[in-house]
Amino acid sequence: MALKNTPRHRLGRATAIGALALSLTAGPGVSTAFADAPGAATASTASTSTATASSAQMRAGLVARILSTARSQIGYREHGNNCTKYGPCEEWCSLFATWVWRKAGVKIPKYAFTGDVYRWGQRNHVAWNKHWLKTAQPGDVLLFGTGPKNTHTSTHIGIVESVSRNKKTVTLIEGNAGNAVRRKKHKLSGSIFYGGVDPIGH
Repeated sequence: MALKNTPRHRLGRATAIGALALSLTAGPGVSTAFADAPGAATASTASTSTATASSAQMRAGLVARILSTARSQIGYREHGNNCTKYGPCEEWCSLFATWVWRKAGVKIPKYAFTGDVYRWGQRNHVAWNKHWLKTAQPGDVLLFGTGPKNTHTSTHIGIVESVSRNKKTVTLIEGNAGNAVRRKKHKLSGSIFYGGVDPIGH
C-alpha cells in the first residue's frame, strides 16, 4: 500500500520515521546483499532502534517548540479588522497556526485558508481524516468542518495542546477565537473535525 494512502497509525510514527532515518543514514549505493550478510539482521535491528530513538527525540523537541510558541501567544488580540502580526488583515486562525509551525521549524507556507493546510498535509503524506481523530497528538493541528473544499466546509483550525486520557476531548490553542489567541476544549468528534495534520518530517 502506498504511504500516501496509509493512515499514520498503521505504520506507526516512530517506525515510519525510524525507517526513513535509517535509509538516509545508509546512503546511496548500499548493496541489497547486506541483508544476507552474517549478522545483518542484528545490525539492522540495532540501527533501526537507534534511528527510532533519535526520531523520537527530534519529535519531542519539535512538539516542545510548537507548544511553547503557541502558549506564548495566548491573549494576543487582533487590531483593526482582522489585522495581526501573523499575516494580512483577514481571517487569521490558519495564519496563526502556520506561523507557529514555521517558528518551530516546520517548512510550511503561510496559509490563510484552513483547507490549504490539510491539502499541504495530503501532499506531504501527513494528513489524516476524521476516522483517525483519536491518534491526534500535541503539536498536530485539527481542522473544523466537513472537508477542505472551501471556506464553508473548512471553517477553523487549532493546534493540539493535549488530548484527554479517554480520547474524548482535546484542548487546542486557536487563533482568531473571539478575535484573540485562546485555549479551548472541544469534544474529539468527527461531527466537529474533519481531520488533522502532523508536523513530523518537515
